Formats: sequence, structure tokens, C-alpha cells
Amino acid sequence: MPVFRNDETAYKAWKAKHLTDGYVLNAVGSRTAQLHRANCGHLGEGLRRRETTRLKACTVYRDDITGWAAVEGYEILPCPDCDM
Repeated sequence: MPVFRNDETAYKAWKAKHLTDGYVLNAVGSRTAQLHRANCGHLGEGLRRRETTRLKACTVYRDDITGWAAVEGYEILPCPDCDM
């Protein structure tokens, strides 16, 4: 499962490839992260800022994200717009 931090090119390539079937766990605090679908507008596409200054763990399997978060000690917050 790819985890991106300060790697815009690789993250954007993954996101473009998995826009319809991917999940992104976006760190919002030291041990808190929000779960999004890859096509969620909250992920900052088109904004003039770096998207990977905060860690992003990505997968096409939701169970991979929840398992990774548990091992790494992240609490997952659902995105209200993605119905996650």
C-alpha cells in the first residue's frame, strides 16, 4: 500500500489511476486521519498547495487502510461528503 509524504508526482499519478476505485487516508493530526474516496473534493485537487505535506496512505481496498491505521496508531475520522 503506497504511503505518500512530500511526493506530489507519485501521489497525483496514483490518484489519477485510482480516481474511481481508490481510498485515501489523509493525516489531519499527529495520530488522526480522515478517510476519503480518491475523487473527494476535500483532497485539494486544483488548489495551489502541496497535497502531500501531510501523510496520505492510499489503496483500492478499504480494509488495507483500516488495518494500516490500526498498526500505525491512527484514529480514522470519516469524511462526511464521501459517506466514509
